[in-house]
Amino acid sequence: MTMLKSPQKIQFYLKIFIFIFIISSILTFIEQLTNERLNILARTESLGFFTTVLMYVFTGMIFGWLQDIYILIELAKTEKCTINIFPQIKDFVKENLKAIGNSSLWMFLLFIPGLIRWIDYSLIGFIVFLNPIYQAGEIDPLIYARILVKNHKFKFRLAWIFIHLIIPIIIAIILPGSDLFFENPIKAISLQVFNSLIYVIWIHILWKFFRLPILSNSLQN
Repeated sequence: MTMLKSPQKIQFYLKIFIFIFIISSILTFIEQLTNERLNILARTESLGFFTTVLMYVFTGMIFGWLQDIYILIELAKTEKCTINIFPQIKDFVKENLKAIGNSSLWMFLLFIPGLIRWIDYSLIGFIVFLNPIYQAGEIDPLIYARILVKNHKFKFRLAWIFIHLIIPIIIAIILPGSDLFFENPIKAISLQVFNSLIYVIWIHILWKFFRLPILSNSLQN
């Protein structure tokens, strides 16, 4: 398993940047259409409102998973890892559903511990696709993700909060409505480019912190 060399690294990040930009643009477009429908249904108090909310959440989750699966497959190819796409996708979905259930339960009881667990579970996809011990059936990725985070928990969690919460909030305050394709197409495209770049930086941070333990054939304590 080899470290990403410079030409490989540029090609890898460029490919995931383009893919993220396409996926996030499509999702944003769908969300705007959904928001218009929600506004109409909210005024009519129809049951369709709740159906649309569920579709909104489900669509966002599926597109997010599609984006992550593509990145993980490309990363596995680059690192010369074993790829068995359909079983790995099945495991990815199964383990992420477990993570959603676990962190949601904690959030229902205590919000902050639940959020911390959700942040730590960001590593689950990497473990499923890239960790040889998981592929041998010897570890629970939900437990192992929290073990891996232990040595970098402050930096890692702070980076997650900054990229996934603080930056979007700042953008929403400073540039309200800048993601509306129909009203501000240039601003919307520029925002998607920026968001895609930020997500690429996030992938780089994850891999910088956790590449060696994730690819390792021995458990980290």
